[in-house]
Amino acid sequence: MAARAPPLYRDSRTSTAAAEPDRRRQLTRVTDLVHALPSAAATDDVLRQVADAVASVRADGACAIHLLEETTGAWPPVPGACHADLVAPAVVRSADGRWSAPWSPHLDPQAGIFAVAIVARDIVFGVVLLRFEPAASLTDEEREVVELLAAEAALALHMARLNARAWKRQREAEELAWLARALNETLDPAEVGRRIVDSVLLLFDATFSRLRRLQPDGSLRALAWAGTRLDHAEPDNPLPPEAGALAGLVVHTGRPVWSPDVLTDPRLTLSPETRETLERSGERAVLGVPPRAKDTVLGTLTVGDRVGRVWTEREVALTSAFADQAALALENARLFTAEHIARATAEATEEQLRHAQKMEAIGVLAGGIAHDFNNLLTVISGRAQLLADRVGDDEESRHAVDLIQTTADRAAVLVRQLLQFGRRQMLRPALVQPNEVVRNVSSLLHRVIGEDIELVLDLGRGVSPVLADPGQLAQVLMNLAVNARDAMPAGGRLTIGTSNVRVSDTLARRHVGVEPGIYVGVFVADVGHGINETTRARAFEPFFTTKPQGKGTGLGLSTVHGIVRQSGGFIDLDSRPGAGTTFRIYFPPATNEIEEPAGRPAPSVRDVRGTETVLVAEDDDDVRGITCQVLEINGYTVLEASDVEDAVRIAHDHPGPIDLLLADVVMPRMSGPELAEIVRERRPEIAILYVSGYTDDTRVYGARAIEVLPKSFQLADLVRAVRDRLDQRAA
Repeated sequence: MAARAPPLYRDSRTSTAAAEPDRRRQLTRVTDLVHALPSAAATDDVLRQVADAVASVRADGACAIHLLEETTGAWPPVPGACHADLVAPAVVRSADGRWSAPWSPHLDPQAGIFAVAIVARDIVFGVVLLRFEPAASLTDEEREVVELLAAEAALALHMARLNARAWKRQREAEELAWLARALNETLDPAEVGRRIVDSVLLLFDATFSRLRRLQPDGSLRALAWAGTRLDHAEPDNPLPPEAGALAGLVVHTGRPVWSPDVLTDPRLTLSPETRETLERSGERAVLGVPPRAKDTVLGTLTVGDRVGRVWTEREVALTSAFADQAALALENARLFTAEHIARATAEATEEQLRHAQKMEAIGVLAGGIAHDFNNLLTVISGRAQLLADRVGDDEESRHAVDLIQTTADRAAVLVRQLLQFGRRQMLRPALVQPNEVVRNVSSLLHRVIGEDIELVLDLGRGVSPVLADPGQLAQVLMNLAVNARDAMPAGGRLTIGTSNVRVSDTLARRHVGVEPGIYVGVFVADVGHGINETTRARAFEPFFTTKPQGKGTGLGLSTVHGIVRQSGGFIDLDSRPGAGTTFRIYFPPATNEIEEPAGRPAPSVRDVRGTETVLVAEDDDDVRGITCQVLEINGYTVLEASDVEDAVRIAHDHPGPIDLLLADVVMPRMSGPELAEIVRERRPEIAILYVSGYTDDTRVYGARAIEVLPKSFQLADLVRAVRDRLDQRAA
């Protein structure tokens, strides 16, 4: 049984003529109450019975029981356990450790008052007040009965508190276990957050609870909330960085912060809007704790109640436990998201790499085929041109020769497209202003796209120059315009624009080998029928086309892809069925250190014949034969070399001058440029002219355009190029 507190009563106002109480009746009442306590349905019932028993100690008695509220320190009366309007006294403890309950000065001075503290295990629960007529003072037996009844009330309250705490601990454990299971069931932080705020609200019997996530900019955005909705703390109204609210202080200190009244807390600086909201609601007792992961604050978990509530250490610890669960959920979600993104990025990169390898393999194959085909076409076209000079006026023969030449020219166009896709065509790079190229092409596009398609130019200001072949860039725009025209059979709008743009990390990751940064963008957009996902994935593959058989070669977009990639850029396709198509081309901007290469001179009308000596190095016998024959016809002395060893030997042993080396770029065991370096060691004044139908960036891209004659060539172009190189050397 709890220690009894010595009563303090006003015997100076009680009567000494009190009648002798019925001792047996009082003790019987106490005994009945003790027997009834275990079966009492609720603590309120016990207190009501105690009050009735205390009041019956005196025939003229009245009782009131007041309990101490832990959170506020108030002494409200217990409803149903008050027989009189009595004001609760303060229960105090003296220096010798004894409890006493002085009566209030507001009590009726004409009444007799006996007050007993309700104390169990040094815990003050409340006070029992007995009012009686002062005609007779209480006897020792009557005081003892009241003390016994107060002790029984203390025991009942103590047991009720223990039961309540045990039930609360059980609920807390159940809620934490439930949350732990929830973490295994879902990685959605919002779902876990909702469960956390619901549990906190229920366990604390509070009015609101909120879980906020710390944003990269330092603001706090609500992830989950329960209970009362406060306008200033809703998801659409995040707390800004350095906010003076309690949540901001939690983030700043990284420790739990609580306040019985945030409006009067000197640590907090609240906005007028927040103050007005809190004053209206009265929910000003707030506790906040920081969810942490690896010493990093991830946000705040706050719980609030009516003003005056005092948060206990147990509640702070429990809220911190829930905050730990929130931190675990947020961290798991972050790790899962990061892993998911990394996996998706790896899969996308792997797919891009496979696609790039496939395109590269096709490009190498196309380039190899084009190289051999170019040699064949050079022979066919050259022989047809020589034959045309011999048929005379025979109309049928001339028609046959013209047909051979026309067919060879068509085949040469196809070969050039294959080379462009495989990034093996001969480029003549120069400093190009994209806006100027677009304007020049636009004058031709009107005839290509038709009158029912509106052409719109959206050219940016200050667009940087790029290093590219202007003719090839114009071809890119023409091909894309034709593609847009076919996508808008009923007419529409074609937009071509330029601008300096920043390529983001996300965009760069979609293209193998692309680094983020500043690029020069050229976009071509139509409002046509769009492209589905399957077609988009194969759009740049050679010979892939959605057009009917015989209506297209399938090399238009593959040619665009090859030209852009060989120029150091990349192309991005954005299209959806019914939403039009946009091709965005990105070129690296040219630097000021790049010198603009010399352009190809205008075709000469002077005599292209000559008497100089030309060393022809060509591994294909038929190509070498037609080349040497044409040069000899035009007066040149020709030295033939079937391979690089033969060319080196002739350059070393020939007794006379050698004015020009005419070398194929791609030959077995040594390239044309490598051969030229060896020959120049022996003959430093010799002029060089390369001939090629297949090349790559590492060997010829840096060569000046005037030094390269692409296959297949017209015989007139060959002798003109030889004459130009020789004249340039002489100059």
